[in-house]
Amino acid sequence: RHGQPDGEHETAFSRFESVLQAMPGETAPKLALAATAELILQHCESSDSHRWRTFAETYYRTVWRTDHSLVSAAFGLARQLTERGDLPGAIAALDQVPPTSRHFTMARMTSVLMLLSGRPIEEIDEVALREAALRVTALAPEESRALQMRTLVLGTALDWMRAGHTSETELEQILGVPFTERGLRTGAEAGLRALARNAPERTHRYTLVDLANAIRPRSLL
Repeated sequence: RHGQPDGEHETAFSRFESVLQAMPGETAPKLALAATAELILQHCESSDSHRWRTFAETYYRTVWRTDHSLVSAAFGLARQLTERGDLPGAIAALDQVPPTSRHFTMARMTSVLMLLSGRPIEEIDEVALREAALRVTALAPEESRALQMRTLVLGTALDWMRAGHTSETELEQILGVPFTERGLRTGAEAGLRALARNAPERTHRYTLVDLANAIRPRSLL
């Protein structure tokens, strides 16, 4: 329940452990234990966060290995692995979400965000940029968020290049635009303007246009 006192999370964890002891083969109490341990990490002050993180990761991993239809376990495992710095492991967990799952596309887009977000631009390399681009290219044509993902990749690549990096394969393209500062500016600008045209709110639309204007390539004239 929202607003529970801290102690109630640990009480809930203890009760789920009792259920698991009574029914050791059941998946539901293991998923409940993983989720409760994660809640304790997020909302409670604990002097033993490593213990709770280990519980969360272990139970999410156990559930996911047992049943690939319980996609929430894959996302939970990916969150825990990301928290402890195992980005390849987190992405690998999401890549195991089967294409038949209705959460498959969300898993792929989440992996793009993991590759590009939440860390300094200095820690991103060209391999990560191109891997993110491949994942965006593989999104279904009807996916409404594909344009956002494409613009994110191009914008991040532009930031990466403006931070002083250069592409080892500059003659090759990324998402259909030259991997040069000018090419990335043009591609990101086009994406932002397309997003602005589809934005439902005027303020959001104006913000996107302002961003597009800010990264527009300078005229040679």
